[in-house]
Amino acid sequence: MDIVCDNPLRKTKDSLGEKKGGKPIWYCCQCGLGPMIINTTPSCIFCNQHTRCGGCDTA
Repeated sequence: MDIVCDNPLRKTKDSLGEKKGGKPIWYCCQCGLGPMIINTTPSCIFCNQHTRCGGCDTA
């Protein structure tokens, strides 16, 4: 039986250690969505209201 994630963009403990294509990623602390590449995405593309800060999770 396969396990299906109901929201693949929401961060989980397992996904925080991942890197997208070997690049550092981050998850928005406001909406909890991601991943987004740190070097190319300074603001959240999901909620469009938050710039990455010290409260955002990074990997």
